[in-house]
Amino acid sequence: ESIAAYLRLGSLALHMQQWGRLGDRAEDVLKRDPDHHTAHVYRGISHRELGRLRPPGMAQLIEWPKAKRHFEQVLAQDSAYVDVHYQYALLEKYKGNRREALQRAFDQLRFQPDVPISHVGLARLYRLVLYRNDTKAQAWLADRGDPFSLYLEAEQRRLAGEYLAAENAYMALLYSVETMPPTYAHLGLARLYVQWNQPDAAEFHFWQAVE
Repeated sequence: ESIAAYLRLGSLALHMQQWGRLGDRAEDVLKRDPDHHTAHVYRGISHRELGRLRPPGMAQLIEWPKAKRHFEQVLAQDSAYVDVHYQYALLEKYKGNRREALQRAFDQLRFQPDVPISHVGLARLYRLVLYRNDTKAQAWLADRGDPFSLYLEAEQRRLAGEYLAAENAYMALLYSVETMPPTYAHLGLARLYVQWNQPDAAEFHFWQAVE
């Protein structure tokens, strides 16, 4: 009857990407505590990932609506719970809703700025929008006017070969008064200077990112 033991088994299944077992262990917890937040997140993750393995159409009809219900139940009780916003963001990403995924990722960062996945997850979704050339999501980001939007602009200019404009945008990020880890800008500058054939500057900013 140990909830802690079932959660540990669920954590193990999560790390081994055994989605069916993850769902079973989450259900074991929910039978004993129907409002357990971690169990609902685990169950949502299992439905989300199982949906990716189902035949086309079944995910949207069966698995993903269930994942949504579990994530929203947690949010209704605790909108700042660990990484639930990011897990919800991944669900929106799988459904092809990149703008909604980014909004969830922003919410994750707003509620949990000290959790590493809040920053890493948002950066991953930004890069997805960037490299998939999602113009609608990019336009939405540009209208936000926050440091992450400036980062997106700098990355776009770097990839387009507009090196001076990209350099100015990255530098503006480094001196922004708003909260954003400088690692993004330093790594962007390192990539930029490699492309621009300035290896010393690239190495300098790489080590700045490491520090």
